[in-house]
Amino acid sequence: MEYPKLKKAPIAEAIVDWNGVVPAEWKMGEVKDTLLTILRQDFPHYQEKNVIEANVFFPPNASPELAAGSPQEIFAHQFWNEKRTRLVQYRKDGFSFNMLPPYTTFEDEMPLMRKEWERYQALVPDFQLKEVKLRFINRIVLPMSEEFLDWGMYFTIGEDTKGVPQGFQNFMKSNQSAWQNPLKSQAVVRVIFLENVVPKEVARIIFDIEAIQANLSHGDGSWERVETILSDLRDLKNQAFFGGLTESCIQTFQ
Repeated sequence: MEYPKLKKAPIAEAIVDWNGVVPAEWKMGEVKDTLLTILRQDFPHYQEKNVIEANVFFPPNASPELAAGSPQEIFAHQFWNEKRTRLVQYRKDGFSFNMLPPYTTFEDEMPLMRKEWERYQALVPDFQLKEVKLRFINRIVLPMSEEFLDWGMYFTIGEDTKGVPQGFQNFMKSNQSAWQNPLKSQAVVRVIFLENVVPKEVARIIFDIEAIQANLSHGDGSWERVETILSDLRDLKNQAFFGGLTESCIQTFQ
């Protein structure tokens, strides 16, 4: 399907996630020095991302109870390039490739994306791929001549028939829409919200779209297969993106 080329695409960040099961011998606390040595030349800025998990219980007719959680652990080793426009993440459940402005085209990103995915595969050869996600976070800035933004002038949210990919079922209609195609093990999640809660001269809207391919296996990790998956997910993403916008909104990107 053909989509209009946007001269001023509102992309704030694009992310590809490869999710799955990391082998037990790949211990996040032990691989940091190895990764620093290997990635230092291409990605010299390092950051460690940690998480703490806790459980909250909601007893009937009583206040919520916070149960003791797990100790802090490393969730991801994050490596930025020199200009901090590209990020690779070695996560406890997979690998991520993040793209920030300047962003030209997805095709331009493919060589570096392939290089880093294949490097991850070489470093974690027994990684069990389960899912690929493609996410585009868009920041749309619209002028406001009145006190309130005329959403209907720019967005079709709430009238999702145009944005629902063929074969998908829409089961939520609001500022968040989610569709799934069980036959293809695919899903699309679309969220839109106002970033500046009290807008004045302009309204900044976050339009977040995630396309997902599930039920994958180790054989789906070859770059040729990944390219095909990403092509399918991009088409789903584009349909959800352009389907959620009016022509007036699209013209603001030209």
